[in-house]
Amino acid sequence: MGFAAGETFVKMVGPDAVVAVLEGVVAASSNIDRMEGYRQALAAGGITPVVTQTANYNRAEGLTVTENLLQKNPNITAILAMNDEMALGAIEAVRAAGKVPGKDILVAGFDAGDDAQAAVKAGTMIYTVEQKTVLMGETAVETAQKYIKGETVPANIPIDVEIITKE
Repeated sequence: MGFAAGETFVKMVGPDAVVAVLEGVVAASSNIDRMEGYRQALAAGGITPVVTQTANYNRAEGLTVTENLLQKNPNITAILAMNDEMALGAIEAVRAAGKVPGKDILVAGFDAGDDAQAAVKAGTMIYTVEQKTVLMGETAVETAQKYIKGETVPANIPIDVEIITKE
């Protein structure tokens, strides 16, 4: 999921973007997996983030962390957040810095929450990622049933994500 979303991020912000990354809870598997995919996609696109900092999947921390990052790195042009809450906080920090989110600084999120989808429609967030959690749950139950019956099941079952953009 992180790699697919990361490829979209690279295409949307361009190779010359000055990128900050907002991580979730550092030890959480969701953060570890997303970050690994994003790192690979960013590196493939020639982007090295200028700073990566945790905001613990929290909107208020996303705001505070981004305010601090923008003071220390005023040349940031894109912010990649591991979830929507941090991205929404970052959008507020961008506004507070007197910049226009979606224009001066591009912000991306993850989870496709209602507020994030509204931000995408408004043009303040460039995208959010729908993980298809219902499909993930259904697939997990079906796979568990097969396993219990003694059937061979794959070690990994990829689920496609949907990247929600304004277009």
